[in-house]
Amino acid sequence: MRCFLALNLPSELRVKIAIIQREIKSNNIGMKATWVRPDLTHINLVFLDELSSNEVNILKAKLPALKGKYGIIKLSLSGIDAFPNIKNPHIIFLGVKEKFDNKLILLEAELKKIVSDLKITIPDRRFTPHVTLSRIKKQAGQINLLDAKTLNIFFEVSSFHLMRSVLSPAGPAYKIIETYKL
Repeated sequence: MRCFLALNLPSELRVKIAIIQREIKSNNIGMKATWVRPDLTHINLVFLDELSSNEVNILKAKLPALKGKYGIIKLSLSGIDAFPNIKNPHIIFLGVKEKFDNKLILLEAELKKIVSDLKITIPDRRFTPHVTLSRIKKQAGQINLLDAKTLNIFFEVSSFHLMRSVLSPAGPAYKIIETYKL
């Protein structure tokens, strides 16, 4: 199973994300991109890739240890940006910042430790909290990102999820395997 750990977004936030995507599309007519369906948007905490049923079950048994440890995490969408950078964009995303403390960073680090302790190999990359909007196939000149370097759209999350990704020609489908209260 292709799996990941993520924070799913509130439905009212996904409505705002759809509006932002429409505005970016209308300001970048020549850009060829695959847009993430708003109902699939999330904050990826740890990408796990392919796991066996046994690995999923072991992980499901370990993750409840975090129940109640972090509480509600207050976040904001901080602006629109691109990976690897705005001059050579491959992915357009909304940056995510924590409002008060470092719970999100601590949660991600603890999840990585749990996964590593189970000998599950994960990509070694710096955690950059974000919500992917699109993957660019081909761009036509400079990309216009709406002059929205600061969005300040606030939201809260109270749980994280062990998710399964099922890939198909119609695009990915994400299924929640288990939910864990923060």
